[in-house]
Amino acid sequence: MGVKINTARTLTVASMLKPLGNVIKKNLVEVDPQYRAVQLLVDFHGYNLTSLLVILNSVISYQLNLPGEEYWSKFAEFFSRVKGDVDTELFKQFLTSVKCTRLVDQKIKRIERLLRSKLAAELRINGLFYCSNIKDLSRNIARTLNTKVHSKTVVFASKMYGYVCHSAGIEPNYSDLPIPVDYRNALLALTSCILESDIYTVDIKKCAMKFTGTQYAHIIQKAWSIICDESGIPCLLLDTFTWLFTREAMKAGFSPRITVEFFNKNYGVSIPVEVAITLLECAEKRA
Repeated sequence: MGVKINTARTLTVASMLKPLGNVIKKNLVEVDPQYRAVQLLVDFHGYNLTSLLVILNSVISYQLNLPGEEYWSKFAEFFSRVKGDVDTELFKQFLTSVKCTRLVDQKIKRIERLLRSKLAAELRINGLFYCSNIKDLSRNIARTLNTKVHSKTVVFASKMYGYVCHSAGIEPNYSDLPIPVDYRNALLALTSCILESDIYTVDIKKCAMKFTGTQYAHIIQKAWSIICDESGIPCLLLDTFTWLFTREAMKAGFSPRITVEFFNKNYGVSIPVEVAITLLECAEKRA
């Protein structure tokens, strides 16, 4: 199966998204259910412990049995009732309570490594330390977990940490960090036609699932990075939009107009239908 970036198409998509940069930052971030989960934790624990909790949960946010929005809401509810510091036993209890027990031993090992790390000690003292340079944070997370700095959970943890910064009134410096290649961003890469491949006879949802976590993930990440560069929207900020937009598009059966209606209804943010048409143009012919 061959896959390559449609560069001309990435420029088209970037031009459509460019006017949305301020809308995402000023209007969309705070209605993201994952941001609201972060805010709930901040209200109960302040910035130091919340920053650590958010990173810990982000690096185990894979192979879930429920949608990410619901998972994070349950996480915030569970840990907002916790008093004092956190440990691996609490995370075992949480994962069991939400029935996310796949790869649980692997996830707990990640929690253990981070809790023992210099990074955890730093965040307990100053949870907002990395807001001005989140790229350094991503490097430290990757080093601690012995994984790649652009891996999905590392960049996702960096985004969610940025939400802690936003909650404190600090604009997070996402630098040139790439987008996390999860199922939704892989799916939107296909529906928006920014990838070219021989997959037109394959179910688009199955194809997106196949692309997530394969050798093609870096191609998807690079395609979105071109769009981020050309639109001027940091990839981890754009991810707020793509994550929520794709959710509504799936519920709408990839209908651009219904997607826009759902998006406005659920988040109170209006986006031009032309944007949705562009982002979903290849959904029908690849279904």
